[in-house]
Amino acid sequence: TQQGLSYVGITDQGKMTIGYRDDYESVKNTLRECTGAGVILVKDSAIQSGHGTGRDPRTAIGYTSNDIVWMLAVDGRHGTLGMTYAEMGSIFKGLGCVDAVNLDGGGSTQMLVRDPQTGKISMRNWPSDPTNGAGGQERPRLNAWAIVKK
Repeated sequence: TQQGLSYVGITDQGKMTIGYRDDYESVKNTLRECTGAGVILVKDSAIQSGHGTGRDPRTAIGYTSNDIVWMLAVDGRHGTLGMTYAEMGSIFKGLGCVDAVNLDGGGSTQMLVRDPQTGKISMRNWPSDPTNGAGGQERPRLNAWAIVKK
């Protein structure tokens, strides 16, 4: 019930866009890349409310009016609390995002980062899927958004 509520995409002009599912048909021909998403956390610089108070691992993305893109992965379970949608929205609002959306959560929350000096890729969070009950298991198959320098 928390997925397929919205979309996040890159327009033909190379700009990020986030919108509600009902708006997708009117913009789909202007998108270069797109994926379905979940709860919209920030829309038009306003934190969105009414999405429950549960704390979970979460993965989200947002952008500012001057095209800075922020991605956030929050751990949860196995010794960490996770965050609510409102807390995530507050972080994105604090970063100056005009729009932000939750992508997924739970064991799907994984963030990999490549060290620019060594080229080594490492996981920067603790996935919540269990390994002997302790968390830390990577998913065998995944979807991903990658940010690369041209």
